[in-house]
Amino acid sequence: MSVSWDYLPQKLTCKTEYDGQSSVSAIDTNAPYVFLPGEFYSLDFTWFLTGVVHLIDHQSTRNSAVNVYVMADNGSNHSITFKADEPIKMNFTGEETAVLMGKTQEVRRYVQSGNAALSLRKVTAKGLVGLISEKDRPTMGIIIANYIEYVLGNRHSAQCFE
Repeated sequence: MSVSWDYLPQKLTCKTEYDGQSSVSAIDTNAPYVFLPGEFYSLDFTWFLTGVVHLIDHQSTRNSAVNVYVMADNGSNHSITFKADEPIKMNFTGEETAVLMGKTQEVRRYVQSGNAALSLRKVTAKGLVGLISEKDRPTMGIIIANYIEYVLGNRHSAQCFE
């Protein structure tokens, strides 16, 4: 199966081809938005939320919502459909100086509103999410380590901690 997407400010279009059959699906969107190509576990969550933070930072307030659209498989005919999911809203909760990715720097904190269980504990000044934890258990989450920002050729890794 091949899949391609066209992202436009007010429309998301997906073209698929499977066993010689083509399918096109589109959905009207409300910017800012992100698109999830299917199951959420297939994404690197820290990088996904970094994209959400960048969209929020480009709005006039740090407490903006980002709309979410999800791709779904229509089953046996292998066509693709979209559905709107619950928007992601991060509430800015403050700044602090902290050690992140091996250096002391100013970081921002966000808490996801609604029923979500996540808190972005450390976001760099450039918008890179470096620490995600659970709201109720701040010692459980994901942290980026061994990453040097904006240096070509370096690798990053994510580590779970408890």
